[in-house]
Amino acid sequence: MTISGNLQKRMEDTRTCVLLPTYNNNATLAGVVQRIRSIVGPHLLVIDDGSTDGSREFLASIAGIDVLRNEPNQGKGYSLRRGFKHLLEKGYTHASPSIATASTPRKTLSGS
Repeated sequence: MTISGNLQKRMEDTRTCVLLPTYNNNATLAGVVQRIRSIVGPHLLVIDDGSTDGSREFLASIAGIDVLRNEPNQGKGYSLRRGFKHLLEKGYTHASPSIATASTPRKTLSGS
């Protein structure tokens, strides 16, 4: 089993999900979501905080991810609280807010 496969299994066993708040990050959102999903699989919740730059449409086009949308923009704290509540309702017992946001440069995420 691969490292990401092991992590995905562990996340299932511990009912853990990664939270990714985003606001107007359409230019970098695809890469961030792809990289996080390659590690955690389906255990990702994206909270779009009222983006107006095409992020909403991009997120709607991705199959297999959970997305919440705030309308209008409510801020990162509100987005995280809403995400935690949503995950509890879905049966998750643990959540990990992503330290990478959709505005994090690719260089930072790849480590190079």
